[in-house]
Amino acid sequence: MAGRTIWRADTSTVVLLVDYTTGSGLAGVTLLVTAVNPLTAGLGLANIVLYAGVYTAMKRTTVYNTWVGSVVGALPPIMVGAADT
Repeated sequence: MAGRTIWRADTSTVVLLVDYTTGSGLAGVTLLVTAVNPLTAGLGLANIVLYAGVYTAMKRTTVYNTWVGSVVGALPPIMVGAADT
């Protein structure tokens, strides 16, 4: 490997990371469905999708990512309220 590319992840590392994060997200949502309620699980899933899919992709392209990030930050307290119902 060239010196400038020594820190780049190879394909197998990326696949392992995607598998791990997908499994963690599914485990978390499953735990919320079974231990809390489906509304809280749905909000948790929405938060994962917003953060990983929308916010992260927008960070380098537009300043509107701040608005999406504020929704991502506001969802956990909303989830606490939903869990209390």
